[in-house]
Amino acid sequence: MNPEDNQFPDILLKFAQSFGDQVEGHARKSLTDEEKQSLGQFAEGEISPEKRAKMVALLSSNEEAIEHLASLLK
Repeated sequence: MNPEDNQFPDILLKFAQSFGDQVEGHARKSLTDEEKQSLGQFAEGEISPEKRAKMVALLSSNEEAIEHLASLLK
């Protein structure tokens, strides 16, 4: 196991906390099946750097994406 894998939950938590209240008021657009799949990979830490960057952009602009990611992490 890669030592960086153990840090992924902490990194994800810091990422989520960085948004704070600014998530309010962002777009609420339905996610595509591909976006849901990519968010699942993001939550598991099994995503390429390119897809990770796309997911960060999606999470910063779509409230539904944040809610979906949160449901995956429960």
